[in-house]
Parts: sequence; structure tokens; C-alpha cells
Amino acid sequence: MGNILAKVPEEGRPELAAHLRAVRDAATPESGPAAATDLVNRFGGEFPAAVACFTEDLDGLLAHLRLPARHRICCRTTNLIERSFEEERRRTKVIPRSPMSARR
Repeated sequence: MGNILAKVPEEGRPELAAHLRAVRDAATPESGPAAATDLVNRFGGEFPAAVACFTEDLDGLLAHLRLPARHRICCRTTNLIERSFEEERRRTKVIPRSPMSARR
């Protein structure tokens, strides 16, 4: 949502964000594409760059709707992936052995 909203002027963001949330939080797999079509028809002429970003990988954006509703929130987030990369960076960071070796 951040990438899409970054392509929209500040005054248009609240309305577009509400439509994006409606697509993301659709109740059924059938209502998700219908809400996406509504968003494209509504904002296509007004914010073409944002709509192009939205439709670029629409199938991937709607893939979580095929899962049961209780599982969707876990699959939408990238938090687990981001945490694993952070842990890898932390483990590969070189720590000096003594304060004297850090000054060199």
C-alpha cells in the first residue's frame, strides 16, 4: 500500500487507501477482484501511476484471499521474512575482540 500511495498526492490518499483496504480485506475470493476492478475504474484516470503499480501483480496481491479468513493475516505480512534477514545481519556482524583492536 505504501508504494501505491506514494504515487498519489496527499489529498487523494485517504480515499484511495480506503479502496485498497477494501480489496485487501475482501470477504471472499470473488469479491476481491470485483473490488479491484472497481478501484481501477474509479482511480484509473485520476492516478494512472498508482493504478499501474496496483495492477502490475494483481494476482499476487489477491492470492491470500484463497486461504481461510483466519490464516490471511499471517500470509499477508512480511514481518517474519524481515525478521529473519535482520537476524542474519546480526549474526554476520564482526565484533572486535577487545577495545584496543577496535581502534585500528
